[in-house]
Formats: sequence, C-alpha cells, structure tokens
Amino acid sequence: MAGTTWASATRRASANRPTPVPWALTILVVEDDPDVCELLTRRLCRSGYEVRTAATGWAALTAVADWRPDLVVLDLAIAGPSGVEVCRRLRRSGGTADVPVILLSGADDVRRHEGMAAGADRYLTKPFSPRTLVAAVATLLPGPDDAA
Repeated sequence: MAGTTWASATRRASANRPTPVPWALTILVVEDDPDVCELLTRRLCRSGYEVRTAATGWAALTAVADWRPDLVVLDLAIAGPSGVEVCRRLRRSGGTADVPVILLSGADDVRRHEGMAAGADRYLTKPFSPRTLVAAVATLLPGPDDAA
C-alpha cells in the first residue's frame, strides 16, 4: 500500500460501510494488502463493528493512541514496527494492555509462537475465511447486540 496514508486508507475502506452507531464496538484492522484490508473491513462492518484501518506499524500505533479501539486485528508482516513489535508495545502500555489482539500471518509455527509470546490473544494463519475472523472477534468481544 505504498503511497497510501492511514487517512486515505481509512476513507477508502469506509466508502462502502454502514454508518457507525454510537454503541458500536470498534476494531482497528492493520493490513498492508489493500484487497485483504477491504475484505476484512467489509465483513466486520456487516457484523456490526465500526472499523478503521492502518497499513503500517507506525500508523497502527498512532491510530491506537488517537482512537483506542476495542480490538486490533494485526498482520505480522507490515512496514515499520512489525506486527509482533506493535503487539508488544500495546501490551506494555497501560492504556492498551487489555485491548485484545488477533494476529494474522501466512507464516509458520515459529512466527505463531513469537506472536503469542508477544501477547496476542488469537493467531489466524492465512489464508482464512472472513467468517473465521468474525468468529475469533466474537470470542474476544461481546456481540454488537450485547454492547448496547
């Protein structure tokens, strides 16, 4: 997603999603592949979550500081600090230590272990079904109907 800022990626991803409702739970999707990001964003929005996106580790850390989502979906292979390092930083910060993190990767069991050791709550190996992601989110957050 070279040349794309967090703001422009957010605008693009938000173009086809429903208007967020005040009680919606919030998810930050950190993914550098625009097609995967769009797919995940649409599916999570259809499930009732408010979604914002970031494409790099630095953009993710900025978004979390500015917005404090209820959950972070985080690709391991991103520019800037890696997904593992972003997860570590979230866990070390008092304001985000309790934010659930789902790591995404096409990598092997070694990376899975590294991600879980960094404090991830779940780890999904690519390719996966968007339904699998929604199910993982549901295990970590109350459903939109429960948040009201």
